[in-house]
Amino acid sequence: MAYSTGMRISEINALRVGDLDGEHNCIKVRQGKGNRDRYVLFPEGLKSVLRYYWKEYKPTDVVIYGLDKHRALHSKYLRLEVKAAARRAGITKTVRFHSLRHAFACHQLLAGMPLPRLQTLLGHSQLQTTFRYLQWIAMMDLRSNSSEDLLRDLRSPS
Repeated sequence: MAYSTGMRISEINALRVGDLDGEHNCIKVRQGKGNRDRYVLFPEGLKSVLRYYWKEYKPTDVVIYGLDKHRALHSKYLRLEVKAAARRAGITKTVRFHSLRHAFACHQLLAGMPLPRLQTLLGHSQLQTTFRYLQWIAMMDLRSNSSEDLLRDLRSPS
């Protein structure tokens, strides 16, 4: 979810079922950084992953919960899962949860997303904050597919 939307860990933790709008392909982020609401992408690739998640866990209030369906899973466990996933993938560099947000931003720019649109999706009040990602992509491989749906080629888990 963090990679396909650019949401921060606190925003994912606060996510409620009612914030997901599949019909309009957007997710409402309530009171993100700076206490501002915004909308982020809700691409088909993420919808596909969440459909599988829904069948397994059946959330009714909080989207990602722990033992209590009405309380968000503590962010500590989300961070630990990202580190474990990186280990399983053989990634030896330091990976943090926020790395997924950075990857989202860089990959969207590489796919051709205009900088002001990315600024809005990330919830940056200053364009200069978003501009730093242009410097990062100069070091990346520029051969990529153009799409805002970063999970589009991901098959549904079976």
